[in-house]
Amino acid sequence: IRDIEQTITKLIPDEPFTYQFLDETIDSLYKSEQVMSRLTLYVSFLAIFVSALGLLGLVTFTITQRTKEIGIQRAIGATPWHIISQVIMESVFLTTLAGYIGLVLGVGIVEGVNYLLVTSGAESEMFANPEINFNVAIQALEVLVISGILAGLIPAYRAVSMKPIDALRNE
Repeated sequence: IRDIEQTITKLIPDEPFTYQFLDETIDSLYKSEQVMSRLTLYVSFLAIFVSALGLLGLVTFTITQRTKEIGIQRAIGATPWHIISQVIMESVFLTTLAGYIGLVLGVGIVEGVNYLLVTSGAESEMFANPEINFNVAIQALEVLVISGILAGLIPAYRAVSMKPIDALRNE
């Protein structure tokens, strides 16, 4: 660096010698994107947590409303696994349906934004070639299915573990 500084000061004596490393320059350019990415990650986890709590509340409410039906099924001779699997399949169906609707809406929004950027002539390095990563979408749907299973499993197990006579007496 000293040799380069001496050469530059000989060639251009009026200008002060300043330098930057390329990796530092690139880091400074993408600093705001890194902060925004981290913030988006935290907000996404918070949204997933709140939606999982909402799903748990919905399934618990549904099980509470169907306590008498579950008690009758148990009295007739339905196995606990059969009742639990019914509840789990309902919650998995709802979460999968919501996931596919969200995926379709998300792809539509991304494509719409891409179209607006291209037609408006906005040339941004960040949005130069946006791609939709379907592997991330599939992983998100897997997380939805797993959360649907867990949300259905806990209240269903509690409802099935009750004695049928107690379930019928509560109504």
